[in-house]
Amino acid sequence: MRIIWIEDFGEVKEPEDSLVSAIFQDLLGQKILYDKWSDAGIMLEDEPQALLEFCQKYSINHEIILCRHYHDFEETIAEYELLQDIDVILIDINLSAGVDPDKPLPAGYEHEKGGFYIYNSLIRDGFPNDSICFLTGEKNSSLIPFEQQCEKIYMPKPQSFEKTDSEYARLRAWLNEKQANRYFTLRRGIIEGCRYILSQLESESRSATEVIKFNQFLEQGNADEMDNDMRDYLKIVQNFLPLRQPKDKHHIYKLFIRTLAHEWEMAKPALVGGAEERQLQTFGWIMKNVRNWAAHTNLFENIEEKYIAFLFLINMRSLFQLNATQILPFEKALLLTFFDNPLSQQDLSSLIDEKSLNLATSYSLLKKQIKSDKEDAVTFAAMLNNLINSDKILQQDIGSRLLQMFWHGLSPARVQNVVSSKTVEGRIKNAGIWYTFKLHHYAKDNPETFLSHLARHLYSDSHLE
Repeated sequence: MRIIWIEDFGEVKEPEDSLVSAIFQDLLGQKILYDKWSDAGIMLEDEPQALLEFCQKYSINHEIILCRHYHDFEETIAEYELLQDIDVILIDINLSAGVDPDKPLPAGYEHEKGGFYIYNSLIRDGFPNDSICFLTGEKNSSLIPFEQQCEKIYMPKPQSFEKTDSEYARLRAWLNEKQANRYFTLRRGIIEGCRYILSQLESESRSATEVIKFNQFLEQGNADEMDNDMRDYLKIVQNFLPLRQPKDKHHIYKLFIRTLAHEWEMAKPALVGGAEERQLQTFGWIMKNVRNWAAHTNLFENIEEKYIAFLFLINMRSLFQLNATQILPFEKALLLTFFDNPLSQQDLSSLIDEKSLNLATSYSLLKKQIKSDKEDAVTFAAMLNNLINSDKILQQDIGSRLLQMFWHGLSPARVQNVVSSKTVEGRIKNAGIWYTFKLHHYAKDNPETFLSHLARHLYSDSHLE
C-alpha cells in the first residue's frame, strides 16, 4: 500500500518519531519502528524523504511518502500517477509551517486551509473519497464547517481523525482495514509487476529476446516481433483493476482472468520439454487451460484474490525472463493474499526429503469422479480438464484445483503397474493400476527462490491432504 501523508508538523505536540509510531505502528511494525526509527534522530521537517527510504528498506508491502506542504505535494503528484500509484492519502488541514514564500501558489490557495484545497483537487481528479482522510488538530474550528459545506453542495463528506491517542487508534484501525483488503493488495501487486517488466523491456541494456520467453510456447514465436504486443498487453493488464473497488468485483475478476490468459490461445505448452523445463511447462499448461476454461465455462464467476494472484505470478514467470534465483518485490506483495502463516522452509524440506508430500489423496479423489474412458487420463491436469469439459467441477473448487495443478504438474503421475485378468471370452474381468509420482524438489534447498516462496505460500490452500 502506497500512502501520501501530508503533514507540516506545525501544530504537532509530540515528537516526530512518536507521531510516526502513533499512526503507522501497525503497518510498519512496532518493533521495527522502535529498533530502527526511534533512535535514528531523523528530523522529518528537514528530511521528508527519510520516511519513504525507511519503508523501502524495512517494509515489504508499504511505502509512505511525506509531503510537508502544498509544494511537496505538487512535486509528488508530478512524480507519481495519482490514480494508479497511490492507494491512500492522509491530509492535515493547516499547512502553514515551513513554506517557501517565494514559490508560486495556485489562485485561491490559503496555507491555513491548504488541506481542503488538496482534498477538492483530489476529488476533481477522480481519487476516491473513501481512500482519503483528514488528520487534524482543528476539527471544531475548521473541519466541521467544511463538512457542512460538503453536505450543502452534495460533495462526499471526508473521513477524519483528530490528533489524540484515542483517535490515532481509530486511524490505525482504518488503515488496517485498507491494508487487509485483498483487492487493494492484488491491484497494487499487479500494477507493480507490470511496471517492473515494462521497465525491463524498455531498458537499453536488455534486448527483447533477453526479456520475453513466451515465444518458446509458439511454433513460430519470435521475441523481437512480439516486443510491442507484449508492451501493450502489460499496459492493459496494469490498468485493468480500478482504484475504487467495484461493487461487483467478481465480475471484474472474471474479465481480468480472460484478459490475463488471452495470449495463451495459440500457445502449445508441449513445445517446452525436458525435465529442466518442468516448471515452465507446468505454468504453461495451467495458463493454457485457464484460457480455455475462462472462454467456455463460468468457473471463475466467484474466484478469490489469492487465486488471481497465483495466476498472475505464474503467467508473468511464463511470459518473461525473471530472475529464477530470487523472488521479486511485487511477487512478495502478491503472496500476501495467501495464508498468513506459510509453510516454513524446514517443513517444506521435510515433506520432500521424507516423501510425505501427499499427492495421492487429491489425485485419487479426482480419479473417483471419472465415470467414462473419455474422462480418464494419467496426468492430473488432463483429468481435471476432461472433468471440467463434462461440467463435473464446481465453482467453489476451482481455486484449490488450480493450486493442485501446480503440485501435480511438477510431480507428475506415472503408471507403475497394471494387473488384469481375462474371462474365457478374452475380455478383461478385473484390472488394477498402480500410480507413482516423480517427486519434484520444489526448491526446498533454495529458500530465496521464487519457486520456494510460491510452494510454501500455496501449500495450506492447496488442500492436498
